[in-house]
Amino acid sequence: TSCTTCNANEIWNGQACEACPDGSYSAGGDATTTLCTTCALNEYWNWTACQAMTFHHVSPSSSSATVTTTSKYQFSHAVKAPHKNVVYFVPKNIDVIGKLDVESETFSELQFTSLTGSTQNYEGGTVVGSKIYMTPMHKNHIGVFDTETKEYSTIAVYASSDPKNMANGPPASIGTKLYICPNMAGNVMAVIDTTTDTASLITLDTIPTYSSRRFAGSFAVGDKVICVPYGRFDTGIGIYDTTTQTWTRRSITDVVPDQASNGHYMYQNGCVAGDVVYFAGDRRAGVGKYNVTADDFYEIAVDQAAASFTGCAVLNGKAYFPPSKGRSILVVDVATDAYETIAVSGVEDIQAINANYRSFGVGAIALNNFIMPPFGNDEIGFLKIGFTCATDEYWNGTSCAACAEGSFSAGGNATSCENL
Repeated sequence: TSCTTCNANEIWNGQACEACPDGSYSAGGDATTTLCTTCALNEYWNWTACQAMTFHHVSPSSSSATVTTTSKYQFSHAVKAPHKNVVYFVPKNIDVIGKLDVESETFSELQFTSLTGSTQNYEGGTVVGSKIYMTPMHKNHIGVFDTETKEYSTIAVYASSDPKNMANGPPASIGTKLYICPNMAGNVMAVIDTTTDTASLITLDTIPTYSSRRFAGSFAVGDKVICVPYGRFDTGIGIYDTTTQTWTRRSITDVVPDQASNGHYMYQNGCVAGDVVYFAGDRRAGVGKYNVTADDFYEIAVDQAAASFTGCAVLNGKAYFPPSKGRSILVVDVATDAYETIAVSGVEDIQAINANYRSFGVGAIALNNFIMPPFGNDEIGFLKIGFTCATDEYWNGTSCAACAEGSFSAGGNATSCENL
């Protein structure tokens, strides 16, 4: 006779080892282990037990670099580089591109002659290949940063004599093209062909606006581009079908009525989880949730003030929203809509300076950390959301082990390595 040892995240069902259900865990080991453990929303599994997520912050000034522009609204978005635990910060009212090495928590600045002295630059970023494409704010062009060559360039898109708030949020990536929903750019959708780095415009039907505002974010679900409703209660959710090349607007007036207080500037930025696009509330206190396949829209009621959070990132069934005007990180269970908040402490109180200032920009996930770029404050936020092996290591069931030569891993909770 012999004894059976179950692997991590397996249990003994009386006859054999079987996998724990999604969202629950086990340390494995003895065949007498018969229960899986479910962690709370504000906890993660460290391979042996549930552990509380923890927040800390790092000052960019503690690195060898010095921030060159001290105005608020510094970096609008964090974007993870491909195959690296490096996160880049998209510049808004600052004239450098930020670079964060997640493992060492070291911040540096990338300076470019054509960017120096420039403000009101970009409002979001999306990675395609090795390049980050950045959405224009008060510009007629898309910004492009190549994470391999470290070169910065631009692609002409619009031809406004006075470009203002042209678009907002990250471009939507479908195939080899990027799609950018308009904010104040007019009734046009910008399209970037990433194989040639050229731009074109698609004319849309007239869109209801508030102070010329339309949408604040572009997200891809399958072959559809989803535009986050921002300007007015009857702007609706913009939907562009890239297969049929048709444009529609999905009404949300049953959820967002014509109210002076929150019937405009409704949602801004968001993230995608499967068929669902989340919209962070702006004048709305809740989180919008749109299931594209089911064409179902409703709002998750959150017991926080309006504009408490900004655009999110998703990992392992949870959506993470950084604090904007609020002082907590929002964690939403994508399956149940349950949520928890995690307090942010030790960060400059921006609201005491100016109620319009917002603390962090849109976050990104790298090495099982939720990274939040400094926006209205001068700190980089880190929320540890999972067990962490180093880059080019993996979890072998007992400990972190080095990948074999010629293979790599992004670290975090990876259980295998990939061949180069």
